[in-house]
Amino acid sequence: MYSFGKSSTACLTTCEPLLVAVATRALGYGVMDFGIVYGYRGERLQNRLNRDGASKVVYPDSYHNKNPSQALDAVPYVPGIGRITGHPTQIWGIAASTHKSQKVVGQQVFAMFGRMAGLFEAASKELDIPITWGNDWDSDGSVFDTGFADLGHFQLK
Repeated sequence: MYSFGKSSTACLTTCEPLLVAVATRALGYGVMDFGIVYGYRGERLQNRLNRDGASKVVYPDSYHNKNPSQALDAVPYVPGIGRITGHPTQIWGIAASTHKSQKVVGQQVFAMFGRMAGLFEAASKELDIPITWGNDWDSDGSVFDTGFADLGHFQLK
């Protein structure tokens, strides 16, 4: 059984309790391990992430900027590798250490985020707490119509 560590727990304390319930239930399925890297984000961090291209909105327009936060960012953990961010340098490193192509590793990283999203969506339905995933912003079940893929982002509807 998996449990949230200190860093994830600290992030979750900044989140809306309904969102915490979804994340906790998703982890509680015991299917895969993941951690929480962001809950509430202040003005400085939000605007830096926007400048870096990791967010499309500036403060105070993100669900992360509400207090308590109505959004969180999660990342899968993979045994022997650790936290998966999907950053290109990480994909290159994993490809080099596993002797797989960067394309294959990128596809596997995307699959890990998709698997995690499935757990969040199952928990959301089970608890009757509607959420939106950052790779299916309109919640229509298609990841092909999104303009910005934020694979680890989950927010309350």
